[in-house]
Amino acid sequence: MKTAEPHNDGTQVLYQGKWLSLNSIAFTNKHGKVRTWECAMRNKSQGAAMMVATLEPSKRLILVRQFRPPLNGKVIEFPAGLIDEGENAAQTAVRELYEETGYHGKVVAITPPTCNSPGLTGEKITTVVMEIDETAHPINPPVPAMEEDEDIETFKVPVTQLQNFLHDAVRRGDVIDSKLMAFNLALRYRC
Repeated sequence: MKTAEPHNDGTQVLYQGKWLSLNSIAFTNKHGKVRTWECAMRNKSQGAAMMVATLEPSKRLILVRQFRPPLNGKVIEFPAGLIDEGENAAQTAVRELYEETGYHGKVVAITPPTCNSPGLTGEKITTVVMEIDETAHPINPPVPAMEEDEDIETFKVPVTQLQNFLHDAVRRGDVIDSKLMAFNLALRYRC
């Protein structure tokens, strides 16, 4: 059977809300057959930045907990935010870390954009590794600059206690973000 490189043939917007669209993508598979795929896409998205931020010298990770309506529950995750027009991932990371946690951090590494749930959405996320000089924050804990409708809790978790912290969070009913769980598994099993 002859095979070809799969490719998209066009997108139809099935529904467009204020922030998201539900799209139907026509694509040709490797066998030359036209198929469709439904997905959710952010409107006018520049992607997102996720921060793996560590307090120095204590080696504690900054994690956040917030209510996520699609899950009808609170999620433990790395701080993250949408990249605004005119920003790059590093600028977003610095801004969002301060807005969500009150901390100012230094960017030490940036990954290429990755995907989180490629069967559902085309959103790409750039991981930004940051260090925070905890001795430079006179107010402890610092005061975040959250938007009015944000309700975010900040946790400072020693890397060595991450497994126990996540276990306790699940027992109290929280959901763990898959990126944080993958990070935890890599630490635990030295992948």
